[in-house]
Amino acid sequence: MASDFSNIHFNMDAQNQNTYDAIVIGSGISGGWAAKELCEKGLKTLVLERGRNVEHIKDYPTATKTPWELPNRGQLTEEFLRENPLISKSAGISEDTRHFFIQDKDYPYVISVELAKAIASVIIFKRYTSRFFEMILTNNRD
Repeated sequence: MASDFSNIHFNMDAQNQNTYDAIVIGSGISGGWAAKELCEKGLKTLVLERGRNVEHIKDYPTATKTPWELPNRGQLTEEFLRENPLISKSAGISEDTRHFFIQDKDYPYVISVELAKAIASVIIFKRYTSRFFEMILTNNRD
């Protein structure tokens, strides 16, 4: 019995289609701006976002309200601060923007020692990359 391969389709361009110059994690204010800048420079950029889809106009219920139109005049309540000790320290969070933020209880911030070390090494690597490689190249020219 001969095999029938007439219905098999191969994506011969898969590697080119799924290769990116830059991958941005998160489309928040920093990630969104980074992606914009990378795209404007001509880089093929992939943005990965875990958060919900925010629809323009519809998802801005407080955009046209003044602080005195809000129940707490723009301030976060003591209850919110107590229940969200981590997220309430974020820049930009207030009564009129809190609907964009997650709640601490819904997504507890847990970090492992391994992850902390990995983040620290990336930060150090990013900070010292050019100097580090320059030093390696200079010291290994024997």
